[in-house]
Amino acid sequence: MNAQAQRQQAPSPYPAAANAAEARKLAENLLDVMNALLSLIERETELVRAGKLREAMQFEPQKTEMSRRYVGVVGQMKASQKYLSQAAPTC
Repeated sequence: MNAQAQRQQAPSPYPAAANAAEARKLAENLLDVMNALLSLIERETELVRAGKLREAMQFEPQKTEMSRRYVGVVGQMKASQKYLSQAAPTC
């Protein structure tokens, strides 16, 4: 079995949405984490542009945590792809 086939068959470490309430919560989580990460990056950028690099660097732990959360939610979205494609209306 090649590496690509193994990746396709490996179970996701993220829980998949199995109903509408879980899918809605997942979408809300994605929006929340994206907005929080964007806000954080915007504040950090303002400080860098103002030459306040030390202050901007203090956002690094928060940015790391928000990035970790983002990756987790995106993983859940991927794991939920089958349900979401069945439940979502076609465009």
